[in-house]
Amino acid sequence: MSTTQEILKEMHEHADKMMGGYTDPAPAQSTRQFANFSTALDWIKMGMKARRAGWLAYIEVQRPDALSKMTCMYVYLNMPENERIPWTPTQADLFANDWEAVI
Repeated sequence: MSTTQEILKEMHEHADKMMGGYTDPAPAQSTRQFANFSTALDWIKMGMKARRAGWLAYIEVQRPDALSKMTCMYVYLNMPENERIPWTPTQADLFANDWEAVI
């Protein structure tokens, strides 16, 4: 099983390939390694959190368990007030290159 540090290293390497190595000064709560939506989707499928630069909220995947009313995975937006709402990406989100992993 990969550790968080190994996953982050792998994400950085993948983002470097995708974005030509572009990085930004890092705040404590994110990697500030920017990537496209496809990479962000891979991150959340692995159980990580992702957001666009400038967002306070972040997206995650909800995986239903035996007690859930939902039967399929879905993406939700976790708001700063710890409110969760279902989320669907916009066209701008799909083509943005400013996605970052949230630690």
